[in-house]
Amino acid sequence: MVFTLTLSAISLAIVYAQGNTSTKENTEFQGETVEENDGNKDTSTTFPVSSSDEMKTAFDTINTAASGDYTISLNANITLGVGVGSLSIPQDCTVTLLGNGHTINFASSSVALGTTGGILNLGNEDKNKLTIDASGIYRSSSLFAVVGGTVNMYEGVALTVNDNTNKTTHGGGVSVENATGSYDSVFNMYSGVISGCTVSYTH
Repeated sequence: MVFTLTLSAISLAIVYAQGNTSTKENTEFQGETVEENDGNKDTSTTFPVSSSDEMKTAFDTINTAASGDYTISLNANITLGVGVGSLSIPQDCTVTLLGNGHTINFASSSVALGTTGGILNLGNEDKNKLTIDASGIYRSSSLFAVVGGTVNMYEGVALTVNDNTNKTTHGGGVSVENATGSYDSVFNMYSGVISGCTVSYTH
């Protein structure tokens, strides 16, 4: 079973499901061009990241590109704190976020990942493990915000503990919002887990 939520003409939806589905500051940080087994270079670029600064720089680099396919590959657990803000994927860019068994901790009230027209893959069909966790902090946004574009979530990915119960701010696991322009906002949950994510929202 695939859970798909698409918005094109309504204002806001927040996904706060729990449980399983069935189914740098280094300005020279450029990423690595991936080579295929036959030696030919493909069009994708991989950013290995081990810190908050490297992750932010990877997203900043992608946002300056006109288009392209990218992979952000975690080499360690990463904490995203004050100053990181929203990390988003622009139109015509596709990013695959691989956790390799690591965790991204949201340690700021406003940190969020998402799309502004592009495509974000959380994990892949090979069940690469990634955990996004926001426990222990008051937050004013969902873990992921789809504002135009698509977020795909695969087996091995867990979105956990973004609890905004009895608060009047955004929260939950994934928010799917109406975007300006001609493209829809889509969240495809092919598998994975969203747990401990709640919200009370007044509009």
